[in-house]
Amino acid sequence: MARLLGLLLSFFSISPRNLLEGLGSTALEIFDIIAGMLAWAVEYILIGAIVIVPIWLVLVLWRKFRGK
Repeated sequence: MARLLGLLLSFFSISPRNLLEGLGSTALEIFDIIAGMLAWAVEYILIGAIVIVPIWLVLVLWRKFRGK
């Protein structure tokens, strides 16, 4: 079976080196996509925190001073 696969890959001019190089670039492309998604998400998380944290702080202080 392995010889048949080797013959088939040889017929299409695919070497083990080309195959491994292709896998390496695919892994790098996947990493770049994930890094881009995280960069996009972090930006929106920080924007949300800029809005939510002050509102939360005002509510906590409001409850604290109202309780006294």
